Amino acid sequence: MKKLVVFGFDGTLADTAPGILYCFNTTAVAMGYEPVEHSALYGVIGAPLEYGFKTLFNMSDDEIEYAVKNYSKLYSQKGKEYRRQRQMRIRDSLTKSHLLLQACEQTGVSVEESILVGDSTIEAKGAEEIGMDFLAVLYGWGFKTKEETEEYKCVGTVSSPAEISQKVMAL
Repeated sequence: MKKLVVFGFDGTLADTAPGILYCFNTTAVAMGYEPVEHSALYGVIGAPLEYGFKTLFNMSDDEIEYAVKNYSKLYSQKGKEYRRQRQMRIRDSLTKSHLLLQACEQTGVSVEESILVGDSTIEAKGAEEIGMDFLAVLYGWGFKTKEETEEYKCVGTVSSPAEISQKVMAL
């Protein structure tokens, strides 16, 4: 039985897209880029902001550095309005695998006794890098089908939040 269950936040536990889209688009439009649609966020939410700006707007490295600073400032001012609680400092400076190892260290639970529940390739890769089990959810911002998870070492997939506890308890 798993002693530690770590959840991805964006898409897995909460729909944080409105605040994220607002901050991405407001930053990009101020820099002369066209805004993106809600659907463009698939595969970007949960990744480092640098990846998001490169993927969504094809910004140069210099522009990305400026955009990340402005996004973070905007988010700190407007983020509460969109009910998205997250420390951007941690998201930007540590990889998913580092965050997972930190969670294990802080709780005193080994990687083998832990599992990450998430919806993205970034989360799947982070768990795989350190040998942590990964349960893929198919309802968030990342994976939509079981086939999309097959290249990762997933212990299973779930289609709704209600299925998570049953699946985790069976491990």
